[in-house]
Amino acid sequence: MKQLTVYILLLSFWICVLPPAHAQPEFDWMQTYGGEDTDDFSSVIQTRNGGFALAGETMSFDVDDYNVYLVKTDEEGAETWSRTYDIGYYDNCLSLIQTGDDGFALAGYTREQDEGSSFFILKTDVEGEEQWRRTFSRAYWNECYSVDQTPDGGFVFAGFTSTEDYTAANYYVVKVDSAGELVWENTYGGAEMEFCMSLVPTGQGAFMAAGYVVSEDSLGASCNFYLVKIAGNGRQIWSRTFETDTWDLCLSITHATNGGYALAGFTNFGQRMDIRLIRINDYADHCDLVWEGGYGGVQSDICNAIVNTPDGGFVLAGSTNSSGAGSDDFFIVRTDDAGEEQWRRTFGGNQNDRCFSIIGTPDRGYALAGYTESFGAGGADGWLVKTGFDPVSAPVMTNPSIPQGLALLPVHPNPFNSTARIRYQVSQSCRVLLSLQDLTGRRIRTLTDGLINAGTHETVLNGNNLPNGIYFIVLDTESENAVTMTQLAK
Repeated sequence: MKQLTVYILLLSFWICVLPPAHAQPEFDWMQTYGGEDTDDFSSVIQTRNGGFALAGETMSFDVDDYNVYLVKTDEEGAETWSRTYDIGYYDNCLSLIQTGDDGFALAGYTREQDEGSSFFILKTDVEGEEQWRRTFSRAYWNECYSVDQTPDGGFVFAGFTSTEDYTAANYYVVKVDSAGELVWENTYGGAEMEFCMSLVPTGQGAFMAAGYVVSEDSLGASCNFYLVKIAGNGRQIWSRTFETDTWDLCLSITHATNGGYALAGFTNFGQRMDIRLIRINDYADHCDLVWEGGYGGVQSDICNAIVNTPDGGFVLAGSTNSSGAGSDDFFIVRTDDAGEEQWRRTFGGNQNDRCFSIIGTPDRGYALAGYTESFGAGGADGWLVKTGFDPVSAPVMTNPSIPQGLALLPVHPNPFNSTARIRYQVSQSCRVLLSLQDLTGRRIRTLTDGLINAGTHETVLNGNNLPNGIYFIVLDTESENAVTMTQLAK
């Protein structure tokens, strides 16, 4: 097993920065992983011990076929262990989470030679030792792109199912219990072709499944963002197509810090592609489009993943050949809460380097994962890039030592999977009650209760003994109060 740490002073690593409207996060470090053949990552998470876990596919350790690839690292990206899992002839993990027992759940698809594909979900312990695996299928092709753990300890995972010739395809969502036994499965869509690429819990027992729909009529074919809200029992609540006159593919969805959701992907103009982002508000029986934005350059720019920021903005991650050093480079774009671009960066060398996953880190930086052909020992190697602190995320105060009034700053990271930082400000000495409440307003935990001095204060919320879901952080003084929201997604 090889590792390669390359720091910013290495001349063969080029970081291209377009003129910024705001200060940008600095490059921190990077690591490559894999063997002499092809290795790549589709998902990165930060684990509860502060390190990282990455999952994808590898052909470096089995000469006959592709295997699922799981790597665990320390806080600096140094590998602590890795595992491969052989399910079929071709196996690819596209989604990874850390489970409530500190193990991992990996989901993706597997197929045999000259046969169709099936969803798989694979559960491991904290050291990556396999505990159980399951496969599911409806039609010929079945590809899973997203997995999440439910409050009852089970799992829900989503993708699409289609005929062999792709003339019919629908969203396909499966719910299993904590042992992997089927609870329910369902398909969503109609006579058109619907492909689900990402799923998030709403925090109220339901799920948002995002992807795209391909339609054809007398005017020709079209492709649009497509969103389905699904109840906890698998029943469809509503669906919406976001129609445009362009070819739009949605690949990722995230919660918006200020409420609602953001869907990201790209628009294909034929000769080039631009990143597309839309922001929606969710209601009981429908959703409303709040705003939409596009980002890119003179050639092709694709967004594969999105993460929210503490100040209500978003960071979009994918690849670009409009700028950078190689054919394709890692590409990240930051927006504010209205979709206005604040900065963009590329990371890469003189070959193809493509990013498929991004997370926010507790130091308010970002971790990006995908593959690189510019560095490492193989044709393609798994690549993890860590940025430094994002200056745009920092709260701006008139006088940091004496804040103006009561303020409850955005929780970070949000959503979080183990711990989250809660920062608040008071302008004078007073008694403060900081509490965690569920969606019914019931107090779950008291975080701070006592007399504090004027200034900015911070506490850490530990979610290890809490079920997944959305919670309110409530700050009360004798004369004022403030509320913000956070999501626990283990």
